[in-house]
Amino acid sequence: MTKDLAVIIAGRFLQAVLGIAALRVMTALLSPAQVGSVFLVLSFATGFAFLFINPLGMYINRKLHAWHGAKTIIPRFFLFNLYVAVVACAALLTTVAAKKVLGTGAGLPDWSFAALVAAYVYFNTWNMTLVPSLNMLGYRVSFVAYSVLTTGFGLVFSVLAVNKLSPTVFSWLSGQVAAMFLISLAALYSLSRNTGEALALPKNPFSEVNRESARGVLDFALPLSGATIFMWMQNQGYRLIVEMKAGAEFLGYLAVGLGIAASLAAVSESLVQQIYFPGFYKRISSGGAEERKEALAELSAKTIPVYVILLFFTVSVSAQLTGLLVDPKFHNAVKFVAFGSLVEFLRMAANIISSAAHSEMRTKTLIKPYAAGGLVTCAAVFAASGSPSRETLIPLAMILGGLVTLAAIRLETARVVSFSLNRKLVLKTVACSAPLLVFILFRELVSPAWSFAILSAAGLYFLFLQYLVAFRWTPGLRGAAPAGLEAPVAGTPGEYAA
Repeated sequence: MTKDLAVIIAGRFLQAVLGIAALRVMTALLSPAQVGSVFLVLSFATGFAFLFINPLGMYINRKLHAWHGAKTIIPRFFLFNLYVAVVACAALLTTVAAKKVLGTGAGLPDWSFAALVAAYVYFNTWNMTLVPSLNMLGYRVSFVAYSVLTTGFGLVFSVLAVNKLSPTVFSWLSGQVAAMFLISLAALYSLSRNTGEALALPKNPFSEVNRESARGVLDFALPLSGATIFMWMQNQGYRLIVEMKAGAEFLGYLAVGLGIAASLAAVSESLVQQIYFPGFYKRISSGGAEERKEALAELSAKTIPVYVILLFFTVSVSAQLTGLLVDPKFHNAVKFVAFGSLVEFLRMAANIISSAAHSEMRTKTLIKPYAAGGLVTCAAVFAASGSPSRETLIPLAMILGGLVTLAAIRLETARVVSFSLNRKLVLKTVACSAPLLVFILFRELVSPAWSFAILSAAGLYFLFLQYLVAFRWTPGLRGAAPAGLEAPVAGTPGEYAA
C-alpha cells in the first residue's frame, strides 16, 4: 500500500467516523420535523449546485493541471468566485419564490430559509472546490487534513449552535456553514503557497477570457447542466415532493433511512474517486482514443465491484446500522435503509459509466438518460406519496428511476465510446458477496453489543472482499496499486446528501 493511499484511507476513515457521529447527534438533538427540514434545505442547495455549479466543477477538474502549469489557478478561481456569488443570490430569490408559490418549507420563515440555502450553496461550493483541488494537484496530506477538519468543526459548531441558540435546522446548518467558511480560507492559503501563486487580486481578472475559452466552457458545461438538474430530480427532488404531500416529519424518517445508505455510499464513492479518478483524468487528458477506452474499462473494473460489495453489506446489516447510527426515535427508518442501498448502487454505477461522456467531452449524451430517470422518479414518487403504502412505494419509485437512468446511460454512451464492462468480475463479486446475506437472519439483534459484534463480523468480510478487488482480482490492470484521484471538484451528490 502506497503512502498516499494510506493517508487517503486514514483520512476518509476519520471523516466517516465524524460523519456517523454527526448523524447520530443530529437525530438526537433535533425533532423528526426539523431533521426533515435539514434535508429539505440540502435539497434546495443541491439543486442549484447540480444545475449551475457542478458542470463548471467538472470543467475545473478537466483543466486544473493545465492551469497549474500556466500559473493561472488563482485568477480563474477569482472569476469562478464571481459566478458562485451570482448563483448564491439566485438561490436566495428562487427559494423565497418557491416557498410562496409552491408552499415548500411551509413551517420555515421565508427569508431565513432562503438565506440558509444561499449560504450553503456559496460556502459548500468553495469548500468542495478548494479542498479537493489540493488532492488533484498531489497535496494529499493537506487535502486529508482539511477534509477531516471541515467535518469535525462542522459537528462541533453545529452542536454549539443548537445548544446555545435553538434545536432547529437553522442552528444546525449554520454550524456547518461556519466550518466550511473557515476551512475554505485555510485551503485557499495552502493552495496559494503550494502552487506559488499570489493571493493578490488579478489586475485584469478577465484576461484569461476570450471567445474560444468561453465557447469551450459552454460546450462542456451547458449539456452537463441539463443532465445534472435531472440527476438532482432523481436523487434529491423527491424530498420536495414528499415534504409537500406527506409533511416534514415523514420526510425526516424517509430521508434518515435513505441517508444512512447514502452516507455509507458517500464514503465508498469518495474513496474510489480520491484513489482512482486523478489517474483517470490524467490519462484521458493526454491519451488518444484507445488510451481513453482502456482507461474507462479499467475504471469500471476497479469501481463497480466495490459498489456491489457495499450493496450486499448495507442490505445485510441495515438493522444494526440504524440502531447504532441514529437516535432511537428514528428506528422506524430501518425499513428505508435497504431500499436506499440499491438506490445508491444504481446512482454510483451510472456515475461511473457516464465517465465515458466526460472522457470524450461529449456531455450532451447524458441529458436524455438523466432526463428519463429524473422524470420517471418524480412522477412515480408523486403518485406514491398519496398512497397508503407510500413507505414501500416511494423507495420503489426511486429504484425504478435509477434503473431507467443506468440502462439509458449505458445505451447512450456506447454510441460515443464502446468500452467493455468486466461482467465476469462483477459476477464473481456478487457470488463472493452473497454470504453477507446470512446476517439478515440476525436483524432482530439490535442492542449496542449485538450490533457492534454483527457489524464487526460483517465488516471484516466486507474489508476482505474490498482487498481482493483492489489488489488480487485485477492484477493485470494498470493502477492496481492506486495512485490517488478525486471527484468532480464542486458539489458532488454524495457530499450534499450527507
